[in-house]
Formats: sequence, C-alpha cells, structure tokens
Amino acid sequence: MDVIIPKKSKFGTECSGCGSCCAAEICAVGKEAFPNAETPCPGLTYFDNRLWCKFVLIEEVAGLEPGITEMLGIGRGCCSDDRQV
Repeated sequence: MDVIIPKKSKFGTECSGCGSCCAAEICAVGKEAFPNAETPCPGLTYFDNRLWCKFVLIEEVAGLEPGITEMLGIGRGCCSDDRQV
C-alpha cells in the first residue's frame, strides 16, 4: 500500500491531515502518553488517506465525547505555521 501524505493546508484553512503540527511539536496529551518522545509524535498514525492523532481516532471510533479533539482544536482549521513546510 502506498502512503501518500496530503499537502499541508494554509494556516487557518480546513485541516488536510498532513501531520505537520504533530511532526513539529508534541502536545500535552502526547507528552503524557509518550514521556521523553521526540518529534514526530509517536501518536501520529496514517488512516483513511491522511494522518491522525491516535487518541482522536479512539474517541471517534468509541463514540466518546470529543475531549481531546476539542483540546487540540481539531476541526477549527490548520494551526501549523506555513513556514514549517
């Protein structure tokens, strides 16, 4: 299976699932789950033709309230600096 990483969205536009944010910095959830990990975050995973946070996928698949999704601002637009690409 070929893994094709989506192109990064422009800052503030809809997320493309490129993983730039998780490649640049490990969030508080990632730091708690993976102490001493280095970027890219070990929680970053490829699913359904894009990159996802494993914890967000667990929330969605289990039908849980989107606590981690909300905390990370997922769905509010790309927050990764355009200069990182």
